[in-house]
Amino acid sequence: MEENREFSISYSELIQKADHFIKLANRDQVELNGYGMENTLPDDTQTLREQFADLPTDEEMLTDAKTKNSAFDQLIDKREDIENERVAATAMRAQIANSLYRKIVEISRYGKSAYTGKDNVRMAEYVLTD
Repeated sequence: MEENREFSISYSELIQKADHFIKLANRDQVELNGYGMENTLPDDTQTLREQFADLPTDEEMLTDAKTKNSAFDQLIDKREDIENERVAATAMRAQIANSLYRKIVEISRYGKSAYTGKDNVRMAEYVLTD
């Protein structure tokens, strides 16, 4: 059930990069469309960003599990259920984060294609560092 992350940046950095690349894609949409970017890519990326940001973090899930476990010490099965929920949420978060990262990479690629050799400042904005 575990999903491997396709990037090495933190989740908070991923959200920041998503915000940055969504802003760039919206600003430069006409130019990027000329290089094959679909009109829906910025909105699709925004939707994924919001979906990802709404997911509970691993720390939140662990805190929740500890709180629930202290009230239900005698219910070992409940603790296992909570841990399974946390593992599933962690996998879901990684899966959505990977999808979000792929959208950011796609926007980056279109921007670099559109501005390489034409506008070095804008091209540099589309460079994605991981």
